[in-house]
Amino acid sequence: MAHKCNTICDETIITNLVRKRHPDLAEKFDCFLLGLYIEDNKMVKWFPIAPHCGNAIHVEDDEFCAVECSRGLQFCFSCLADAHSPCSCLMWELWTKKCCDESETVNWITVDTKPCPKCPKTVEKSGDCNLVCCICGQAFW
Repeated sequence: MAHKCNTICDETIITNLVRKRHPDLAEKFDCFLLGLYIEDNKMVKWFPIAPHCGNAIHVEDDEFCAVECSRGLQFCFSCLADAHSPCSCLMWELWTKKCCDESETVNWITVDTKPCPKCPKTVEKSGDCNLVCCICGQAFW
């Protein structure tokens, strides 16, 4: 093709020309075209497996559905997270964030509180003194 040439050269012509001299380059070109097709089509996505398995999945009518790959991995087609049907992707994201935040609360409770040896209550140490006094009257270190 020359400068300012208006001829359209589609992928079939390019593949046929390149395949004769450089078959490995033609294969890379085919993979590139497949990748572009999958990335541009909202009804087709790569499997969310790490490392990338090279497989993709196509859905017919609902892009907000749970799907299963040939290895048995179930995931949400829309957000690629674990399958969470009938929960929406936004609700799932908020729930996951909430669970992470609660785990930090549990970590704080474990580090900064002690169980009373007399009653089942948990007591928070406050101030610099290591002596802790429970509401039941029990003092302990």
